[in-house]
Amino acid sequence: MSDLLKQHRKAYHKIRLNRESPSDLQWWSIFSTSWNGVSYLSAQTTGEFSTDASGTWGCGAHYKDSWFQLQWEANTFYLPIVLKELLPIVVATVVWGSAWQAQKILCHCSGSQQNPSLNTRRGLGNSTGPVNGLDITRLDSALQGYFHNCLAPSTHRSYDCALRRFNSFCVEYSILDPFPVNEKLLWYFATKLNNDDLAPQTIKVYLSAVQSMQLSLGLLCPRRMPITVTVLRQIQTEINRSSEVEPDRLAFWAIATVAFFSFFRLGEMLVGTEAEYTAASHLSWGDVAVDCNSAASLVKIHLRKSKCNQFGAGADILLGRTGCVLCPVAAILAYISQRGRSPGHFFLDGEGKTITKPRFITQLRGYLKSAGLPSDQFAGHSFRIGAATIAAQVGMEDSIIQTLGRWHSAAFLQYIHTPHDRLAALSVSLAK
Repeated sequence: MSDLLKQHRKAYHKIRLNRESPSDLQWWSIFSTSWNGVSYLSAQTTGEFSTDASGTWGCGAHYKDSWFQLQWEANTFYLPIVLKELLPIVVATVVWGSAWQAQKILCHCSGSQQNPSLNTRRGLGNSTGPVNGLDITRLDSALQGYFHNCLAPSTHRSYDCALRRFNSFCVEYSILDPFPVNEKLLWYFATKLNNDDLAPQTIKVYLSAVQSMQLSLGLLCPRRMPITVTVLRQIQTEINRSSEVEPDRLAFWAIATVAFFSFFRLGEMLVGTEAEYTAASHLSWGDVAVDCNSAASLVKIHLRKSKCNQFGAGADILLGRTGCVLCPVAAILAYISQRGRSPGHFFLDGEGKTITKPRFITQLRGYLKSAGLPSDQFAGHSFRIGAATIAAQVGMEDSIIQTLGRWHSAAFLQYIHTPHDRLAALSVSLAK
C-alpha cells in the first residue's frame, strides 16, 4: 500500500487497489492491535540464539540447552553461502519460535559479518526479479521443471552420485565455495578420481555432472577467448621484447604457430609432465619432416594419438609456407636449426628439457598480459578455437575445417579426400 501511495501526485487522485491490497490491510489490522506506535518489539533483548553454516558440510543452531545440526544434501551443497547462513535461522525460528512470542530475540550469526548481503539484497545469486516490467519469477518453477526433465532418470541418479563425490572431494581439501568452478579445480577433481581408479568414462560423466550443476545455478561456464591472427601478432611482439634466451623464444613461437595453423589441441603436442613422455604416444623428433632440406615449403607432422584417436592409428598434418611473418614452416625451421637432432620429445627448451603444457600456458598468459589482454580468459584450446574462427571468416568449407580440426561430430566428413597441395595452401589463407 505504501508503494501505491507513492504513485499519485495530487490528493484528489484516485488509487486503484491491486490484488495484494486486501492481504496488506488484513496484516495491518492484526499488527495494529499489539503495536505500541513506536516499535513492535521491546527495546530490551529478552533472549538470544546462535547459528552457523559451513559451505561444504552443513549448518546448526544453539538456543539455551537445545541445539540441532543439518548436513547438506547434494542438491543444496552448491547454494550460495549467504543462503546457507539463512537456513539455520529459519529452522531455528520454526523449532523454537513458539517460545519467542512477544520477545526481542538476538541472533548471533557469523554470516551477518562475513556476508554483508544478509543485511542487503545483494549476494543472493543472479537476480530473477522484474525485467522490463515482467516478473519472471512466475516462470521459475516451470524453468526448473524443464531443466530437470531434460535429463533421463538414470542420468539424474548418476549425476547425484557424482555430486556427492564432488562434495566429498571439496570437504577433504577444504574447498569452501567451489562454484563457479574453474578449469584448475576440474583438473584436480579429475586427478582425484583417476587416483581412486575410476574409469575414464566414469570421470567424464562426473565432470558433466559438475557442469550441469553449474548451469542450474545460473553460472555460465568460463568462455575461452580465441587466439586470432591479431592476437598471434601481439604475442610475437611480446616474445621479441622478452628476456627469454633465443632457443626458448624460438621453441615457444614454433609451438604457438603450429598449434594455430594445425588446429592442434595442446595435449596433442605437449605432455603434462616430463615424466609422462613416451615416444610411442607423444610428438617426437622423428614425427616431423620437411619436403626439402635446402628450401622447405611443406612440413608434415605425424600425430600418433589424439583425443578422438587413442588407438595409435595416427594422422598426418600438413603445413605450408604463408609468405608472411606468421609462417609455421619458417617457425619450425628456425626452431629445428637450434634444437639439433637429439631424440626425445620434439619440443625442447635451450637446456634440452621437454616443454610441458603447463609451462607453455604459463608463458602464453605472461605474454598476453604484457600485451594488455585478459590473460585469464585464454587457454591452450584458444589456438584451436581461433583457427576455426578465422577459417570460417575466410570462407573455408565446413568439411575442410572439420578435416583440419579432426572433429568427429560429423564423422562422414572424415572420408572426404582433400588433396595435399590444397591442405598445404590453406596455411596461406589462414595467415591473411
